[in-house]
Amino acid sequence: MSSGLDIADLPSEKTKAPSPIKEIHVSPPIVQPEAPKKKKKGSSGFITMVAILSILVHLMIKVHIHYTTPFGPGDTLSSGRSRGKCGLLRFSPKHDCTPASIFMKEDGVLQVSKNGKLIFEAIGPVGGDLAISKDGKILIGGKKPKISKYDSQMKTNWPFSDGVHVPKKAIFG
Repeated sequence: MSSGLDIADLPSEKTKAPSPIKEIHVSPPIVQPEAPKKKKKGSSGFITMVAILSILVHLMIKVHIHYTTPFGPGDTLSSGRSRGKCGLLRFSPKHDCTPASIFMKEDGVLQVSKNGKLIFEAIGPVGGDLAISKDGKILIGGKKPKISKYDSQMKTNWPFSDGVHVPKKAIFG
């Protein structure tokens, strides 16, 4: 009978004892360099602020030029709209611009005032827009207007450019 162990299973004296495990040298872990710290938001905020201010200044200059440019051949002014000679300068306490404005009323009346005084008035059809024809004639609603007021101060070129003929006496269309 067998005990379940065979002699062959036992280690013999002739067999070598297992050799000791060699010591393994492990290199230190590779450390990734730290990512560069992001710049403060202040610099990107500054750039954004400068960009927004630049856009606003550009738009303000465009608006100023649009509203102060004299009317010339091919230009129009819709009823209910106006323009001013000084544009955005009127908000400045230190400007040497003489206030003047042109207003195309919805009832077809074109009014030009200077220093708050009405110096020119032309009457056209109700709801008509001001248009300067290619040959420099003032039209309201596509027709020659009736001039009801003309002052000698209209001889200055604002609100009309040199190519525009401003009638001086009453014209009945």
